[in-house]
Amino acid sequence: MKKEKARQWEDEPLLLDAKDLQRIMRINRNHIYELFHQESFPSIRIGRRFCVEKNNFREWLQQQSWKNEFISKHNVLNNDKKKIFEQAFWEAVTFLRNREADNIDRKEKITELFSKT
Repeated sequence: MKKEKARQWEDEPLLLDAKDLQRIMRINRNHIYELFHQESFPSIRIGRRFCVEKNNFREWLQQQSWKNEFISKHNVLNNDKKKIFEQAFWEAVTFLRNREADNIDRKEKITELFSKT
């Protein structure tokens, strides 16, 4: 892969494809496609093309960082227990994301009610 100059995040396209991710992450194409097929990776498929919305990608990167930090604090655990901690981490992330979505919905409903009065 030919190395390209780094871009500003704002200059990245809205949908990142395999070439964009390869440039950003500096990993080979096979690893990119492995990511696209992971359940936790926020990829979408359009026809035969895989891509990821850039803000979802950025959020996924942040979560991976948190997950690695969380698990590394428990590096004395065996692999089975690490998997349990990782599962607990993702359940907590899902819970917080759902709670945030509920709060946004409530705020929108309240705003809507007050705008009618």
